[in-house]
Amino acid sequence: MNKKQLSEADICAKFITPAILSANWDEHMQLRREVHFTKGQIHVRGKMTVRGKSNFADYILYYKPNIPLAIVEAKDNNHAVGDGMSQALRYGEKARHGVRVRFALGDPDCAAVAQRGQEEGIGDAMAAKVNNALTLYRPLLGMEHIEIRLHEAILYNSIYRADGQLFVNEHAYGIPAAQSPVFCYRESESGGIATAYLDSFERVWMSAKSMH
Repeated sequence: MNKKQLSEADICAKFITPAILSANWDEHMQLRREVHFTKGQIHVRGKMTVRGKSNFADYILYYKPNIPLAIVEAKDNNHAVGDGMSQALRYGEKARHGVRVRFALGDPDCAAVAQRGQEEGIGDAMAAKVNNALTLYRPLLGMEHIEIRLHEAILYNSIYRADGQLFVNEHAYGIPAAQSPVFCYRESESGGIATAYLDSFERVWMSAKSMH
């Protein structure tokens, strides 16, 4: 069998799906195939709005129903392994254009991450999620304008900042982050809620350990 001649669908059927099932993932409860997991970014053009392309995953693996743990990107055998790391590559492209990119992730070995895993009801899967993110972002280490740090602060929320906007995913006790509310705030010179969250992030950032 010449793997170079196999399509992506063949690779999934002959190699990826059997490998996932042989690792004891439950096909009916923990595995979904060919999933659109976002509706796409909304672009505003004057009075018109256009929705961008939605994000698509070949496989999503779940710790338990409605608690996603990992995405598996399938490629035919004519692609390199790194070709599936589109998100990390987009961050790299932004950095090459001078954008400062910072990631502050909970240290997967710290007590705060273990506690959050227990509170969400997913146990060690919380640390596994962090390690999965670190694996995806590892090619970015050493790039100019990009820095990744690990902190041990209590995981009160997840903060995403871009283009003067803040998206804050509040961590409600006993509820997975994916099911908790997300609030959008705009930065302003007068301060306010956005400034409070940014100040909080900076304090965590200063105490975090840089990865090399």
